[in-house]
Amino acid sequence: MRKQSCLLVLVIFCLLTVPAVEAKGKVEIICPPVEETVIGLGFSYDLEPPVLHAAAGYDFRYDEFYYRLGTVWHPSNLKFHLNYSYWANYKLRTYIYQRGWEAGITRQIPREQNLQLSLFDGVVGRTLEDEVGTTYLHLGYDRFFPFAWEKETKKEIDLYLELVSGRVKKTGAGFFVTSLALPVKINNFRFTPYLGYLKLANPLEPYFDLSTFVRGYREKERVGDRAVSVTIEQQFPLFPDSDIRPLNLLRASFFADLGDVLPAGESMAAYALKTTAGAGLLLSFGEAELRLEAVVNERGEWSALFYFDTLGNK
Repeated sequence: MRKQSCLLVLVIFCLLTVPAVEAKGKVEIICPPVEETVIGLGFSYDLEPPVLHAAAGYDFRYDEFYYRLGTVWHPSNLKFHLNYSYWANYKLRTYIYQRGWEAGITRQIPREQNLQLSLFDGVVGRTLEDEVGTTYLHLGYDRFFPFAWEKETKKEIDLYLELVSGRVKKTGAGFFVTSLALPVKINNFRFTPYLGYLKLANPLEPYFDLSTFVRGYREKERVGDRAVSVTIEQQFPLFPDSDIRPLNLLRASFFADLGDVLPAGESMAAYALKTTAGAGLLLSFGEAELRLEAVVNERGEWSALFYFDTLGNK
């Protein structure tokens, strides 16, 4: 019933504003890489200057339908937003969705930098039975460092910093999550170190999952509150001179992952490096890649993966 209600809300909103579609409305497709595992449609209506918007989406990983209603305002290089939504959660790891109010601001500092600040008040959950009421503040900072000391060699370092801090409404207990990724790219070679740390607050228990950082391990096989990993990868464009899409976006990849997550309460002495290696094909879309991979872990177990990868964000 809840899923049908989500779609009904979007349909009603679109019907009320449909006379202005040609003049001030816009329909957009929601899909990866903009949303990691969600596909759907969004509709916006320009009131000059605020923009009203609505969206509905389907999460093909968790079989959930979502909706979002809100407004956006774009003065200069700033973007303010306010919305109420039942949507995929990307801030608190392992929680599938969030439902509630969110207000935020995004600033392009210049082209190479991006700062995001948002405040959420509502619930997060994996199922209806384990929903947790929470209020949290999210800070995201991205920066791109290009290096061009050799004209024929493309070098860059990207920085992805994320901080989440909040409290559980029922108990008042505080929690925070922080992560840092520093992808280094030299032509088609990549080296990506990652660090993550979080503080739990019962009953809110996000965690790092080893399978997210070291491919080839099963989901929930090893989880913890600290994560350290490194990914090394070499890509090879298969049709670099082709003018045909998607042939000119197709690449081969050979990679290795090294890392571990530490369960809460365990010391660094429990850190045991896990390693996997693999090869695959990918379609590069700039900020994200569609990947098909064969991976083997240190136990000799093989697995096949097919997914969208948002670069720099584990």
